[in-house]
Amino acid sequence: KQWYQRRVAITAGDDIIPEDNTSTDDIIPENSTSTEQDNIKIDTSSQQEDANAAAPLIAEDQGIIIKIKDGDPLCVDKERLIKDSRVFRQFIDELHFYELEMDDFEPDTVGLFLTLLEDRQVDNIQEGQFRELHKMSVVFEVEWLREECRNWLSSRINKENMDCSEKLFVFEECLYVLRKWNQRDMMDDLFAKIASTDNSDFITKYFQELDGLDPVQMELMLKLGENKDEMFLKTVLQNLIGKAELGKNVKYLLQRINLVVCSEANNELFITVFNTISNLPDISVADVKFALRLTTKTTRLVMISMQKKIDIEKLSNSNNNPDECSDEDPYGSFSDPDQEDLYDHGYDQEYDSDESNDFNYEDMDENDREECNEYDPFDY
Repeated sequence: KQWYQRRVAITAGDDIIPEDNTSTDDIIPENSTSTEQDNIKIDTSSQQEDANAAAPLIAEDQGIIIKIKDGDPLCVDKERLIKDSRVFRQFIDELHFYELEMDDFEPDTVGLFLTLLEDRQVDNIQEGQFRELHKMSVVFEVEWLREECRNWLSSRINKENMDCSEKLFVFEECLYVLRKWNQRDMMDDLFAKIASTDNSDFITKYFQELDGLDPVQMELMLKLGENKDEMFLKTVLQNLIGKAELGKNVKYLLQRINLVVCSEANNELFITVFNTISNLPDISVADVKFALRLTTKTTRLVMISMQKKIDIEKLSNSNNNPDECSDEDPYGSFSDPDQEDLYDHGYDQEYDSDESNDFNYEDMDENDREECNEYDPFDY
């Protein structure tokens, strides 16, 4: 874009070379006085258009030309632009630009932005225009408009009884602010507002296209749906239907949810998910190993959990019937100290442990492979 190129060139002290190689001598004759050069009028005729590109001088009695996408240029009063914007003051007063390009923004939003610079009446901003208007307020450093945009978004965050579509709009705008300007406050406000409500429908709808999400989006949804592991496992199953292979986002989600809790709460769902994975037509050997590793370690942790509950129950009964207490240590629930540490620190630590003991299907002989194929990780 010519506007940005010129700014960089002038700021760096380089000469501006017009695209058509027209020299400044064609515009301002060598024998012109300095006063004549300063007061030269910008001719809008076709003969002078190329010269304008080579000499971005501004005449005092003319407005600023705003070039917009797919539309006729707009002529805007200079004072309206420079009053509240340091960026416009730099371009117009310091760099003497009389033409500015705004074709990166939608024409309707540019028109709204220029209108607001004059009347400052920010009433009802349409959802479709908010993001670009907010972006323009930041790009051109119009601080009062930026604050008005943030206040408008805050009012949407604080709205009572938001439906799914309203939550989706507010979430995406807060996410845009977080990504674009690394500002978390709007997202934090949203989470503080809706975390105590039931967001199951919203999260399920957001995860309908799981393959198109990135880790930031998934992590935010996991945080919003904290302790709803069964719901996330249902989301995994939903995104396995009709698929030929195990997608990376499904694998990511499987590693981030608590499969032990899922298995204990709904073992049928747990089995269905991993049976569906094993039956994917184009599943790779690496993904087979990945799924087997998850089921095996989940099963182990479920057994540890069950044993711990049994031991706690025994301890409780012993306290209620002291005459029946034995000499055995009631706290000696785990024959293997590593198992207790494993349970207390959760599933993720176990999964991320040393991979040197990983199951290697390819290294097995034929008999071992037969035995492996007959192994049922759910038969405990």
